[in-house]
Amino acid sequence: MHGRVKVKTTAEKQAERRAELAKRAQQFLQETAAIFDKRKKNELNEEMLRNSQNLLMQNPDFYTLWNIRRECFLNLVKEKEDDEMEKLYNNELALLLACLKVNPKSYSVWRHRRWIMTHMNHPNWQHELSLCTNYLEFDSRNFHCWDHRRFVAAYTEGVTDLTELEYTMKKIKQTFSNFSAWHYRSKLLLKINSNSEIAKKDSVWVQEELDSIMNAIYTDPNDQSAWLYHKWLLGREEIPPTICTLYVAKCADDKNSQMNIVATWSRPVTTHDANQAIVILDGRQVDCIWKNNCNHSYASHIWITQVQDVSENCVIQAGLKEIGSLQITLENGRNEAWALARNESMIKEKMAVNLETLIVQKQLLDELYEIEPENKWLTLSQIYLGHALDGVKTDYRFLEEELENLINKLVDIDSKRKGYYCDLRSKIIIERFALNLFQGSSFQECKKVDLSKRRLSCLHLMHLFSHVTELDLSQNELVNLGDCTPFYCLRVLTADNNFIESLRNIQYLPNLQELFLRNNNIGNIRDLLPLQDSSSIKSLHLGDNPIACSKTYRQDVKQLLPRLQMLDGELI
Repeated sequence: MHGRVKVKTTAEKQAERRAELAKRAQQFLQETAAIFDKRKKNELNEEMLRNSQNLLMQNPDFYTLWNIRRECFLNLVKEKEDDEMEKLYNNELALLLACLKVNPKSYSVWRHRRWIMTHMNHPNWQHELSLCTNYLEFDSRNFHCWDHRRFVAAYTEGVTDLTELEYTMKKIKQTFSNFSAWHYRSKLLLKINSNSEIAKKDSVWVQEELDSIMNAIYTDPNDQSAWLYHKWLLGREEIPPTICTLYVAKCADDKNSQMNIVATWSRPVTTHDANQAIVILDGRQVDCIWKNNCNHSYASHIWITQVQDVSENCVIQAGLKEIGSLQITLENGRNEAWALARNESMIKEKMAVNLETLIVQKQLLDELYEIEPENKWLTLSQIYLGHALDGVKTDYRFLEEELENLINKLVDIDSKRKGYYCDLRSKIIIERFALNLFQGSSFQECKKVDLSKRRLSCLHLMHLFSHVTELDLSQNELVNLGDCTPFYCLRVLTADNNFIESLRNIQYLPNLQELFLRNNNIGNIRDLLPLQDSSSIKSLHLGDNPIACSKTYRQDVKQLLPRLQMLDGELI
């Protein structure tokens, strides 16, 4: 109709929008290319600062441009007076503030702001702290701003750890669901209390914090922030790394009386820590270099060294001067010996709080669990606290049936984390198995371990079984054997009827001779590649795996593993 404004269709609007975006993108790329060209020519001047400013206002996360601007400042400081540089720094802070309005959670902007403040001669730290306070009023869970605040508070006059502790509680009272505030609070509490982990089981501040966090949990049982802080407060008892098992074996057909010494540490240690261990042979200290069983530089449980000129009926001692050592006597006529440090804390970690506190926490959460039986965090706490009290509280037992029911409930409530819950169950099952063996008199003589039919999805504490020669892991739920590396003495490994699809790290079992992998998920010949580096494997069982359906199966295996003697019970 005449006189009416034509209304554009949706398609026309979208086409115009795409054309505008394409034009802006092209301009952005051209300006970026020009800046990179100037950088190649080392034109790090004020013009570069002006040219890059517009691009950063459009995209504050363009970290390469922030790096170029830092290069400009480092170049300009050589030729400008202090007052001129202060003006440039203040202009930069103004730009950064404008960029924060575009994206208040930009890693690059907060990091660059910190860099500028530390290069100024007279930074206004109080103003910077006020900036953090204002941004946390806008979004109290902006962890970028919390991180910046921790940095700024260390430089701000009149701000102490106690005043910041009060500030964290103020923000927590506004909303319990503020993990950044809880996290900052944990760091401040450690600093205020001698900068140590929760070492004293009767610490007054721990009790006070538990009271505060329990209020948060009762207010909103579904909020994970409070639960994570609660778990941190209960903590774990810190135990220094020690040698928990020691195995010695004479090298076969060795005329120089050479002996391998295998030390298993209570937790993974680095090369540096492992080489702090000393070896004493018949009363004299010998020089040795420790290497881990996987021949890499990463932290490991298992460390191996060799000593020469070993006499008959010798006494070997290995350990740390400050903590203690293990001692073995290799009796005349024997080629190997094994010793275990009997310390249950190597198997089951203890919480850092005392027994009375644990009991109170269990009672409080039991009451809430009756009201909120479908809450995953409460269900998980039933497992953690139940397992912690089992065997410690005389009249309490955390039965395996109860563990199974709680894990099944968690899987139903939170199926996305099924793997985590199944692994937690496996760890507890293996801890109990190890404790039962440990408390018996036959653990040191135990050469065969049966962990079959336990629905294990992962392996745990395997370093305590480095002396075992036969291991049965059949009829579980394992998908790989990567956690088997501590089994230094293992000769026969049975892992039938699992879901194993990877043999990663199997090559680090130096004495493995026979491997049973029937009815798993070994799909093709490439899955067997780790066995190429095994010099000891003689017999392999792969029946009922997808790989066994191949017409060239036996031929492929023979070609890949020429040292193999038996395949599926038949000569290859």
